[in-house]
Amino acid sequence: MHILKGKRIAAVLIAGAFLLTGCGQKGTPSQISEPVSEKNAEISPTVEQEDAEEVKSFYAPEGFSEQDWSGDFNISKCYITNKLTGLNRFYIDENHVLWGCGRNEYGQLGLNDPQDTDDTGQYYEDYQKIAEHVVHVDCSVNGYFMVYLTENGDLYGVGDNMDGLMMNDVSEDPEYDIYTINPGENIQYTPKLLMSDVSYVSAGMYSLSVLKNNGDVYWWGRTYGINRVDVAEEPMIYKTPHLMLENAKYISSGDTTMAAITNDNELYTWGNNFWGQCGIESEGYCVEEAQKVADDVSMVWAEKMVLNDVADHWSPYWEMNYEYNYDNLFILKDDGKMYACGKNMGTEQRTLDI
Repeated sequence: MHILKGKRIAAVLIAGAFLLTGCGQKGTPSQISEPVSEKNAEISPTVEQEDAEEVKSFYAPEGFSEQDWSGDFNISKCYITNKLTGLNRFYIDENHVLWGCGRNEYGQLGLNDPQDTDDTGQYYEDYQKIAEHVVHVDCSVNGYFMVYLTENGDLYGVGDNMDGLMMNDVSEDPEYDIYTINPGENIQYTPKLLMSDVSYVSAGMYSLSVLKNNGDVYWWGRTYGINRVDVAEEPMIYKTPHLMLENAKYISSGDTTMAAITNDNELYTWGNNFWGQCGIESEGYCVEEAQKVADDVSMVWAEKMVLNDVADHWSPYWEMNYEYNYDNLFILKDDGKMYACGKNMGTEQRTLDI
């Protein structure tokens, strides 16, 4: 076992050879085993399906298998208090003070220093105090923006306003190209109140998913049919909060794929479905409205089985650990079994031309 002492989760592939470019079989989740301990991480799990031909492994941080998602759902168990990317680290201390360090070229540290814009050589190695009374923080993996939730349910954001993420006006340039993002052109330099009565927020690479106290789920920003912007696939864009779902209790955003669980334990997904990671078949590469894909779901992780990051430090030369990142959706069902769908999980193939 290697990087960050991660634990491996073995996935059973059904009916077909292992494909490096496969989509989820018919877009449906395939069962994966219980997390295995480090001691027996190299031992294949018991295969329940008779026609299983391959075993697929995924990595999750140490301690993943000890999390208990049974019983009444408590959103506070999902709060992120330590978020680490290649550009920044944000963490919330025991006094609910939010701190941040790293780069600030998109104003993501909330320091009101416009001179940092597009300056990739400026690093704040000392932690900067950002806000008080904070319970949850998340950010774009590219550093485009940061959002945090306070004790009284107020959602604040700071950073790039591309596609109206910071709920500022978006200019309608007659030469505006929907295929192109231009970060750094419209920045919110100080934390701005985006919404009140918020239960949870989850950040994508270019988007925000917000869960209100009444169960409404809003999504805005953009996502692409794959994890690249240089492919001629029209992106999915909402420039203002778009109601995706009602009666929800949890949301999860990967970089480009999103999911939500309702109070009835139903799973809904939307966003990037290039590899079948939404768990359904779709005509295009994106699922533009939330679609129900499963029942009896206790927990979901979009693309990464991580909430709080493991490392407790950041430096300008800290290397990103992509060991836990996948083009997959992972779910835990009420019976304790885990399932996944998406890349490398089935028999269908998709060719990507770049």
